[in-house]
Amino acid sequence: DALGDANCDVRKKVVLTLGTLGDPEAVPLVLARMKEQKCDIRDEAAQALEKADSVPEQPLIDALSDKNQFVREGAAMVLARRSSPGVVDALIAALRDESSKVRARAAHALGLAGDARAVSPLVGVLKDADQAVREEAARALGALRIREATDALVEQLEDTKNNRYVREAAAAALGDTGDPAAVRPLVSSLPDRNPYVREKAAEALGKWNDPSAGEPLR
Repeated sequence: DALGDANCDVRKKVVLTLGTLGDPEAVPLVLARMKEQKCDIRDEAAQALEKADSVPEQPLIDALSDKNQFVREGAAMVLARRSSPGVVDALIAALRDESSKVRARAAHALGLAGDARAVSPLVGVLKDADQAVREEAARALGALRIREATDALVEQLEDTKNNRYVREAAAAALGDTGDPAAVRPLVSSLPDRNPYVREKAAEALGKWNDPSAGEPLR
């Protein structure tokens, strides 16, 4: 059994090769490697599944409910390439996972899926206790370019208890919404004490041809 080889490098190469072959029957075997800590093979397992375009979705959806956090995280990472209704539903459910890393992966994947059904759940995740999850939710909402998220994103931008990454992501997302209502909050962020937030606010304002942003930018 090459997957059980005593040499970690050999096992990693076998996992990557299985992904290249795209054998659906190998999916459970590769997913099982997500649980392995001895060789730290989780990244290779995720890469293998990402390469396997022919891998059916259902085993990956089922993996989002696995008892092992690393399996769930890997499944969410791989499903970022899929956008079927079943996948979107499963990823929305994963936003409530007990692991913040799984929730963050699910939020990221939903941004790539481009399904408007994810907007309301992602807005809810902007209240998540974990700042990394809030950051990914903000980025995902920016990717979806939905104006319904403007108020929630403004709240994250203006909340100085957030770290710079959440506030940067919120500023960038507001620029992507195309909502004129975002101009004033972004202008208000130009003198922010954090230079990275100021930079993202200025960059976001550059996406509009709005005269009201001209004077503060000068």
